[in-house]
Amino acid sequence: MGNGSHFSIVAERNFMLAAREVGYRTTADAIAELVDNSIQAQAKTIQISVAEDPQGEDSGLCVGVLDDGHGMDPQTLRIGLQFGGTNRFNDRSGQGRFGMGLPSSSISQARRLEVYSWRQRNSVFHCYLDVDEVADGIMRRIPLPRPAQLPAWAASCAAETGTLVTWRKCDRLGAKKAPAVAGNLRTQIGRMFRYFIWAGVQISINGSPVRSIDPLFCHPDTPLSGAKEYGEPLAYNVRLPLDTRRISAIRVRFAELPISEWHDLPVEEKRKYGIVKGAGVSLVRAGREVAYGWHFMGNKRRENYDDWWRCEIRFGPELDEYFRPTYTKQAINPSPELEAVLTPDLEVIARTLNSRARRAYSKAKGRLDGSAASVASLRDKYLPPIGRNGKLKRFVERPRRSGDGVFPGNGRKYSLDVASIRQDAFYTVRSNNGTLALILNREHPFYERIYSPLCTPENKRLRFNMDCLLFALARVESEAKNSNERYWYTRKRLGWSNILAAFLGS
Repeated sequence: MGNGSHFSIVAERNFMLAAREVGYRTTADAIAELVDNSIQAQAKTIQISVAEDPQGEDSGLCVGVLDDGHGMDPQTLRIGLQFGGTNRFNDRSGQGRFGMGLPSSSISQARRLEVYSWRQRNSVFHCYLDVDEVADGIMRRIPLPRPAQLPAWAASCAAETGTLVTWRKCDRLGAKKAPAVAGNLRTQIGRMFRYFIWAGVQISINGSPVRSIDPLFCHPDTPLSGAKEYGEPLAYNVRLPLDTRRISAIRVRFAELPISEWHDLPVEEKRKYGIVKGAGVSLVRAGREVAYGWHFMGNKRRENYDDWWRCEIRFGPELDEYFRPTYTKQAINPSPELEAVLTPDLEVIARTLNSRARRAYSKAKGRLDGSAASVASLRDKYLPPIGRNGKLKRFVERPRRSGDGVFPGNGRKYSLDVASIRQDAFYTVRSNNGTLALILNREHPFYERIYSPLCTPENKRLRFNMDCLLFALARVESEAKNSNERYWYTRKRLGWSNILAAFLGS
């Protein structure tokens, strides 16, 4: 049987490879663990860098998170690289509890993790963890931290104290180009850490500040705001599961989005701001969003009208036994006791808000001063009618209007959408079943440089005017009498689009 010397509790090689599959859904979820550590170290400035790895053999990407927190001594640095290594195990005062975040999140995205930390700027220590070295049997324990120099980009902006976490040999970032990775990080980091940004913590990605994202659309410091809180916030005082003598509060608030102002935003813009498919509850633990989903809604199923309201639940780490967040802080598994407390109230409010959204949406869609598409659809009856194949209808005499100026039988509907178009034109026109559909090309600079900036509530009137202009172009094109005229319109549209692209600098 032997003396059991080969039967350690953890088989290092297999454990390391298995730990890479721990389940961080996105790179932003993994980066958030590093930001948590920075905030717990009382950092006020956190700089995230995504760039080509100057030391990479395969010219891959390198990710760095630099902060101005209080830093670590060599012993603490070495402990921090262990799975479960922490001086704050099961601590309930901040974001971390189990000491798994730094190593597990890092190796889920990269095969090499390097950490630099210092409590005096002239005394930097370095340590690392390498998946390949563990798999090959070269690395059996965390090495002793050694004095080192910071990478050039970090040395130029490092504070007197701080920590730099670097991911190298990145093979699971989800995108291969640095701008794409950085772009994907912004929205999620801005939403997860919105309360810290509002409190003054500065987070940047590749030198550009991360803007806070409020999923309730209430806070003024968010890309799109204007929602109103529904009712008074709810507060549930519950006894701590581990110390029933103490009480902690769960705070819940709801918000209604302004349907009358936002319902006719293009679908592309609704997706951009998180309105479409955004229904749900934001769970905020210790000031950091740890989950977003359809929680505590009982038997109410999610519907499209639920996109027009939001809910936020805030709680402290001392209530983890009730909310049961995963150690990766990406989801919760609420206890039956918690469900029994929150679900009855939240389900009733959710159903009420759904009904209010239905009524408000119906009212908004029926307004005469709504979107340009609805106005064009209403006023098309005042224009000469168009027959099949785009030809103007011919009567024995010229088309006659009725006494109120309406052409009998006319009334085409209009719609506007955004899509990728193979042609170079910045728009195209399609006619089907009495609807004139205008499709803007999201790949043309017209959309990014001219149209998209108009798709905000404050530019609503300008966008209405632009839509009317575009619908007028589409209407004229639809009047083409034959294939020669349709070909002429198509060629002119392509020529105009190419000239416009050149003038816009594309």
